[in-house]
Amino acid sequence: MNLNELIHSTSFNAFLVDVAGVLFSKKGYTSIASTCFKELQAISPTFLATNNSYAYTSTISETLLKNADIQIAEDAIFSSGHGLAHDPHIRSLLKEKCVYFLGNPSSLHYLLDAPIKGHTENLDNANAIVLANYTDLNSEAELTAIINRATQDPSCPVICCNPDQHILGESGLIPVMGHYATHVEKR
Repeated sequence: MNLNELIHSTSFNAFLVDVAGVLFSKKGYTSIASTCFKELQAISPTFLATNNSYAYTSTISETLLKNADIQIAEDAIFSSGHGLAHDPHIRSLLKEKCVYFLGNPSSLHYLLDAPIKGHTENLDNANAIVLANYTDLNSEAELTAIINRATQDPSCPVICCNPDQHILGESGLIPVMGHYATHVEKR
């Protein structure tokens, strides 16, 4: 039995689809992403899940519609970035803190959903640090500064939204935020 036969011969209450590597990759959207997703939506409620907090749900929704003709509501998208606002332990670590945020500007909204006092671009003013995602905008020097800050103040929580260590790129494995968070954790 192939996947198409399974989907049409079994009763499902919902579908949960991973985003990266399933609907799209570095090469773009898969050729059948739109058709497949629309077919799943016609059968049962369909949700997206991602452990990458690179983009906020509104950006994901807009991008899917624009680039792949996939229409999905923001509240049907689950990201590891949501943990900042919804995980009780993480919420308690961030509550009323001034937070330094490392990540794509689109993913900053996950932090702003959390019960923080505010966010700062000055690492010395932070009493919590969130590592959302590592982008080309970030540098080894910035990560070294975060490690130094965390070492100087062990009471300053450092939270990583995405524990992935590497992703597969065209030339092999590429380190991502979880890899760098591991270095911070070993401080």
